[in-house]
Amino acid sequence: MTTQCRVDVKAGTITCPAGQVESFEPGQVVQFDPEVCGACALRAQCTHAASGRGRSVRLGEDEGL
Repeated sequence: MTTQCRVDVKAGTITCPAGQVESFEPGQVVQFDPEVCGACALRAQCTHAASGRGRSVRLGEDEGL
């Protein structure tokens, strides 16, 4: 099971459980920095991505709904 990110549609930001913040536009795939994710203590709970890759989150066009 993966840990959930917080999405703030009004601010256009997504925050991972460890506090890394990325900006987004609806319909976009957000890529978290693989170097930050690689060293993160929550990595195993947050993503199943291969080593050297960060977490990716797809946000729908209608995410605000």
